[in-house]
Amino acid sequence: MNLLKQESTLDWNSLFKEANTVNELSDLHPEDKGDYFLVDCPVCGNHEAYVYKDNPRVIVCNRQNKCGTRTDVWDFLKEKHCLDDSGVFRLLAKKAGYEISQQSPEQIQRVRKEQKTQDVLKAADKFFKDQLTNSETEKYLLNDRGVPSSALKDFGHNPGYDKTVQQLLLEGFNEELVEGTLGMMRSRGDYKLVVTFYKPNNDILSFIGRRLNAMDSDQDRKYIPFLSFSKNICFGVEKLKNPECIYIVEGYIDAIIMNALGLPTVALGSNQPSNGQMEQLFSTFKTKKYVLCLDNDVAGREGIKKLYSVLRKSGRTGYIADWYDCKDPNEYLVKHGEHDFIEQCKGARKDYAFLLEKLLESYDNRSPMEQQTLIEEVIKLGIGITDPIEVEDFNAQVESLTDITQEAIKETLGDAKRKKAEEELGRKMKSLAKDTHQLVDSGKPSEALKHLLTEIEGFKGVQTEEIPNTVYTNDRLVEELKSTPDGIKTGFRTLDKYITLPSEGVSIIAGVSRHGKTTAMLNMLNNALNNQEYSGNTFVYASFEETEKRLLTKLMMMNAREMLDEENNFSEFIKYLREGYTTNQWIDIAKEKILKWTQQGRLILLDMTGKNIETLENYVYHYSQQYEVGAVYIDYIQKIQAKESYTRQMELQKISHRILDLAKASHVPIVLGAQFNKEGANGLDRMDLNHIREANDIGNDAHLVLGIWNTQAAAPSDKAITRNSSQPVDFRVKVLKNRNGASNMIVDLNLFPENFTILDKGATYGQH
Repeated sequence: MNLLKQESTLDWNSLFKEANTVNELSDLHPEDKGDYFLVDCPVCGNHEAYVYKDNPRVIVCNRQNKCGTRTDVWDFLKEKHCLDDSGVFRLLAKKAGYEISQQSPEQIQRVRKEQKTQDVLKAADKFFKDQLTNSETEKYLLNDRGVPSSALKDFGHNPGYDKTVQQLLLEGFNEELVEGTLGMMRSRGDYKLVVTFYKPNNDILSFIGRRLNAMDSDQDRKYIPFLSFSKNICFGVEKLKNPECIYIVEGYIDAIIMNALGLPTVALGSNQPSNGQMEQLFSTFKTKKYVLCLDNDVAGREGIKKLYSVLRKSGRTGYIADWYDCKDPNEYLVKHGEHDFIEQCKGARKDYAFLLEKLLESYDNRSPMEQQTLIEEVIKLGIGITDPIEVEDFNAQVESLTDITQEAIKETLGDAKRKKAEEELGRKMKSLAKDTHQLVDSGKPSEALKHLLTEIEGFKGVQTEEIPNTVYTNDRLVEELKSTPDGIKTGFRTLDKYITLPSEGVSIIAGVSRHGKTTAMLNMLNNALNNQEYSGNTFVYASFEETEKRLLTKLMMMNAREMLDEENNFSEFIKYLREGYTTNQWIDIAKEKILKWTQQGRLILLDMTGKNIETLENYVYHYSQQYEVGAVYIDYIQKIQAKESYTRQMELQKISHRILDLAKASHVPIVLGAQFNKEGANGLDRMDLNHIREANDIGNDAHLVLGIWNTQAAAPSDKAITRNSSQPVDFRVKVLKNRNGASNMIVDLNLFPENFTILDKGATYGQH
């Protein structure tokens, strides 16, 4: 048995299925009958018992006039193999393919007890639902509540404790187990309507009973559970499948009806969320839009205010359905019909717009005291809105509904938001200081520094700043332009006519694999280092793909332009440099020049293999403070790791944003390599930004995007280009994006691949 599955993925609910336990029942002569196996009954011995494939934990002999027993497969295996509970667990886990550690008897017993309880609950659930047809509960749902017939399948009828127990005993369940599970039902016979409260994994959490004749004034006793449970999840959460929108109601019946109408809905079970209900939704689903469909009464309004705050703090947006002349969703459905009800839910208004209107209904005649109270209430609403467009809309609505100007409310809200941000920043700084201090006291200062640098990133969201000065004078404009460094040239005359690698911006060099991204970037680096205009600058080349020694060798080959071997010039250069030959003056001159650049701090090569974006940022900030950095070259984005765990597309998107921030903060041009996907191999004319592999939105952050095309690399294998080393390869560059000028033009260059050298057309290729 190849044990590939880890214990952390162990699913007790499917353990028996994965272990294929029917193979362990060979003594009972199993016959496959489709949905079940027909087996010998371990009690009466007749070949008339069943093991259902959807629940292979039990052997049932209770159909028609059989013996009526229900044998637990676990107990059968214990007796058959003379094992204890731990032994049965190891047997099943091994057969299911899990690699497990020792489970304590208590852990095993706890799970087994839960499984047996679930069997009872699921059998009771089926019984309640079977009892619904022609019951008083069904009549109540259809006639009094207007429940659509499609929703009836999710309701049940309670015929009473004694009848329920009697049925479960007939199905072979142990009387002690049944009574221990459903004992609370004894005193709840008048709660006829039953809804089943499921866990997210479809296990049963409890049954909720409802009185059919309950009055609104009897709210506290209208609903009651049949089992004790902690309400830390929303009712109906098991039905959600990552919806774009989640509807929230108070009542269980409302949730069942709305789900039947195609509206993904959960119920709080009250007018307020409690015990982490919303947190569970947020952690499970990516949904950003929530529609609040709470009751149209004072309690419902208070619940809406609470949910508004919870949603806004979590970065989600709320919408509110207005029931106007009705008290709750169910009454609106009965009065206006399904079509209008669905339209009312889908046409819910933005949360702050609804709340503003309801708030101002209470302030028709405003005294100075009422005016102050109104402003305070408006601030409570507005302080949670951070989206600039929503802020403007909120301010405009306040002005249209009151005599408060947009300027006044903007200033007041700005002060309140800054105060709140200051308080939040203070709390975070105290917590960070405490954690850092504890690490230092524990003799872990390096870990304290790492923790400090990591956590400080989170402060960006709560830092408070003064409102920016948007007024410009001529002196201020000239001063800021002077303080902004110019960009740098690529060093290719024909290309520099159209573009500049912009300072405080990102330039992308993109191409298909093997077309020369690294070669193009190294040539731009080499051109800058040889340009007297940049003699006082330092250039940083960070490679996530190549080592420093390989990069140094390639730079020396570009500058020497010597041919040591027609077939494998790079290997011969390595051999020449390693053996310490001094027989080629051009190589020796190039080597001395390159090494001098590194010794002077003009050339910084970084092997970033295995390092992440945070390390890169630290390096660039360090060198920017130490030198006058002319540019930073990063080869290439798809190789950069992120510390956090995201999907690869989101990971690259975040890395791209951080590189742009890095360019702005360090005030240098960043030249970033990127790989095209297979569509990028369709030819230079069809090349566009969408071809950047794994994250086509990387180009959105860039100021300049250059697509490269190597005609030799692009040639089909059966049409290989024949050439000698003195003949160049056509190397083409297409300007795909240029925020500072024209784009979509193509520049032709010459590539001499044996020495990784790119030159303008017509430029002399030979010794210096």
